Amino acid sequence: MLTYYRDALYPQCNQTLLSTILDMQLLSQITTRIRLYGSDCNQTALVLEAIKQTKTNIKVFPAIFVVDKDDAAYQRQKTALQQALQTYGTDNILGITVGNEFMLNYILENKATNANGTVGLAASALLKAKITDIRQMLASMSINLPVGTADAGSYFNNDLLGAVDFGCVFISQCLGTEVADVFHPIQHVQRARMVCWDDRPGRRNVDVHVLQGDQCGRGERAHEQAADVHRRDGLADVLLDCRGED
Repeated sequence: MLTYYRDALYPQCNQTLLSTILDMQLLSQITTRIRLYGSDCNQTALVLEAIKQTKTNIKVFPAIFVVDKDDAAYQRQKTALQQALQTYGTDNILGITVGNEFMLNYILENKATNANGTVGLAASALLKAKITDIRQMLASMSINLPVGTADAGSYFNNDLLGAVDFGCVFISQCLGTEVADVFHPIQHVQRARMVCWDDRPGRRNVDVHVLQGDQCGRGERAHEQAADVHRRDGLADVLLDCRGED
């Protein structure tokens, strides 16, 4: 699965339908699943319209980019997301992602290190409130979609894990072959951009171990921090590579 972004920075909003159509045509050659960062600049509607016009087999995780103390941005994106769902329905939507590295940013900005500490719990409480709000919005629209979040692996905490339907954990592109042992017997680890899990009924119980690498190619060994992410019964490990394989 790939994360897609093109010129959707508010308030400039330079993304166009034509450019999005071209992107969907190109992306459909390498993946069937994409994730968005947020819903500003009408990007959810642009992507869904481009998929409709190109008839490409791409499914989407629309998102809301959550920034602490910026409720105006949250409400703006929520409205845009709701309008896109009303216009295009959910046939091409896999779930809604609320927050992108919110935990990471909040914890680092408050100079903390422990995701399960006081600062980490304050961050997850803020994010959980937004997740609950989006679930309520979907329910009011009679829409049943999983709602989760995306973050750096070592910045998820137990409190947040208990509140999401799925999670996407960022991992580095420069991971050694030893990572394959962590995800065994899952293949394509080196090509993966993120690890996702869900807790739908029938999924097997498993602990997800994520290696989050730092920047690569600087002639020094990339710093790697192991994030031992424990999940309640029903957790599944779903490793998504660029071609959308589980």
